[in-house]
Amino acid sequence: MKRIAAAALEHGLKLVTRNVAHFILLGVECIRP
Repeated sequence: MKRIAAAALEHGLKLVTRNVAHFILLGVECIRP
């Protein structure tokens, strides 16, 4: 998960996931499908 979060943050991307709680804590902007 940390690699996915790091890539999203580095490239300014929003992450589409059902597991929003874990990624919000890492500072990634998320969208729940």
